[in-house]
Amino acid sequence: AHRKGRIESTFTTPRRLLIAGQCSVPMFFITSGYLLRWWEGDRFAVARWALHKLLPLYVIWSLVYVAAAWGAGMLPPITLRSIILPGAITPHLWFLPALAIALAATSTSLRFLGPRRTWCLAAVLAASGFLAGTYLMALGMDGHPLRAKVLTAPLLVLIGVWLATVRLPRLIGKGRALEMIL
Repeated sequence: AHRKGRIESTFTTPRRLLIAGQCSVPMFFITSGYLLRWWEGDRFAVARWALHKLLPLYVIWSLVYVAAAWGAGMLPPITLRSIILPGAITPHLWFLPALAIALAATSTSLRFLGPRRTWCLAAVLAASGFLAGTYLMALGMDGHPLRAKVLTAPLLVLIGVWLATVRLPRLIGKGRALEMIL
């Protein structure tokens, strides 16, 4: 649209916030990979930590949501299996088990297979997630976006691991990073 000789962008602040919100979980996974110290401790140290810290958190929050829904009369009696499975009652908590598995798989794979094979494996998993989930749905076939989310998680964590090893320009200190995003 034109206003006094100026062209207004259709890329408004609410749209920018929506895009930033949709990028939050992938950025969380990348940041987790950036902070991951996969080389420390024994070969399964990260896997044990991730599974013992993140999965119980997922179960606890799932039970909180189920109790709240049941207390509000929105939920019939259900089995424990349907409460805990990702996407059953609390689809928005999918990222907790996905991150736990991605951290465990990435760190273990880096220790046993090395970086090159880990990158290949993560790329194949991500591609299969898109092909078995999001792209199938786009073609009108039976698929589920959760497959793509869960199977791309190791690649996002691995991107963070890689970013921790390269020298990045320090844009944040200059106040330019936020400007670039918005």
